[in-house]
Amino acid sequence: MSMLEELQLSANHLSGGLPKSIGLLTRLHELSLYINQLSGRIPTSLGELSSLFKLDVSYNSLDGVLSEIHFMKLNNLVVLDLSENLIMFNVSPHWIPLFQLNYFRACSCNVGPQFPNWLQTSTYIIDIHFSNSGIRDSIPQWFENITFHLGFLDLSENKIGGNLPRMRNPGDIPSWIGKKLSKLRILNLQSNNFMGKIPPELCQNNALQHLNLANNNISGMIPHCIYNLTGMIVTSVDFQYYASPYEENIESYIKALNNLNLSRNLLSGQIPTRIGNLNKLESLDFSMNLLSGGIPPSLATLNFLSYLNLSFNNLSGQIPFGNQLQTLGDPLAIYGGNNELCGPILVRSCNKKNLSDTHVSDKDGNNEIQDF
Repeated sequence: MSMLEELQLSANHLSGGLPKSIGLLTRLHELSLYINQLSGRIPTSLGELSSLFKLDVSYNSLDGVLSEIHFMKLNNLVVLDLSENLIMFNVSPHWIPLFQLNYFRACSCNVGPQFPNWLQTSTYIIDIHFSNSGIRDSIPQWFENITFHLGFLDLSENKIGGNLPRMRNPGDIPSWIGKKLSKLRILNLQSNNFMGKIPPELCQNNALQHLNLANNNISGMIPHCIYNLTGMIVTSVDFQYYASPYEENIESYIKALNNLNLSRNLLSGQIPTRIGNLNKLESLDFSMNLLSGGIPPSLATLNFLSYLNLSFNNLSGQIPFGNQLQTLGDPLAIYGGNNELCGPILVRSCNKKNLSDTHVSDKDGNNEIQDF
């Protein structure tokens, strides 16, 4: 066994703990034990695996504390997935690891309360999952410096906010996310403490395909430039996690933002007239905001839409008619809490006042976009 280079036992029914003797497998390159029933602490002997470049123990019941000694000789590590365990990080804020990660997932682990300073040396990182990781800090100034290759950023279900770099006001979503993260495809900032407005710079990211800002304290209007988010869905991507610098082979693209969730905020104003330009949109959730005015007719042209929630706003006027809109399920779940909406789908007839509240025309919408 001392010559073993790969150990893949994932998706079985393994139980018990990791043996201390794991540190004797000094030639091991990959250790994949995800989706099992492993429990107990990760032995410190793991730090002896100087050849290890991939460690994935996600979706187990491991617990205990990880400290610098667990990573003592892991100078080749580039993929680290600890998600859905009860693991806690306890490293010095001044610790500088020997490795540089390309891929780091620690969902439901305790990485916080501070943002992990040791990550700032991972300048080729492309994937960060910190959902529900106990962070109650602000995003540090150095974070912008490691985002050039970033394609997936999930900071949801934390208490992140405060003094973010290059912000207009404390608590705002930083504008550099749109300017600098040109390869970012998935952005999830759900359930944090972000405030202020959605930065219009976010519209500059033409690769974004999943945007979730739900359950924050974001206010203001939905930027009318949001129809520019005709991002790229990568249909075939080969991530070379183990190469340095990071390499990406993209065979083909389809332009489309496919998921947009801005629910449970304080957004006001109207739904952008050109929302229909996001013609590959599959899921749209603007529920529980302060949106007013009519539903734009272009919404009815979204032929790929399979989920829509506009409930509990102040929308008014006639609901647009379209083949796809008639197939989306219970109208009360989609439009409920908007007492001035009308139309056959709600079995509520429209009077002259309702019809006068119909969404602005395309001409007016263009003027609003120019003004913005």
